[in-house]
Amino acid sequence: QKYKELLEKNPNFPGIHFALAGVYYNKIDYTNAEREFRLALSEDPNLPMANYYLADILMRSQRIEQAVPLLQIVIAANPGYMRGYLQLGKCYISQGKVQESLNLFLKAVELDPNEKTAHYQLAQVYAKLGQPEKQQHHLELFEKLNLQEREKRNKNKRELLEKALEEQQSTLSK
Repeated sequence: QKYKELLEKNPNFPGIHFALAGVYYNKIDYTNAEREFRLALSEDPNLPMANYYLADILMRSQRIEQAVPLLQIVIAANPGYMRGYLQLGKCYISQGKVQESLNLFLKAVELDPNEKTAHYQLAQVYAKLGQPEKQQHHLELFEKLNLQEREKRNKNKRELLEKALEEQQSTLSK
């Protein structure tokens, strides 16, 4: 609401469209988020995160061709942003560009070896390329990372539950 009020008072306020787009995106209001990201990019076409989130919205609605150039801008502007490589690799896979996607997924794993989705995608690519050993390797890494994540979530849930029980017991004993 505050962003809308600011936008009404000063439509040229720097960064307001990007900020408002982020709110819409987080509320899963992709129609309004797309509009605001496009407005943000009209102010600065090379804004990496506006390009990334707009590409994500486009991918969700199967507009892969439109997402590709945005993701290319993302990785050119921020070569260390693993998610840009991962998303562009997904686009390329859907376009049948297997070798290009392989290179992008390998870069994603190089940037973040613990990114389970990149390992899953690599397993899929290696299956398409007829390389079962590499496929199995990345599938095992995916499963290992997935298990670690699940165990961490369960541990956090247990700790929260234990803390809540301790607080309840403390309250009852008073």
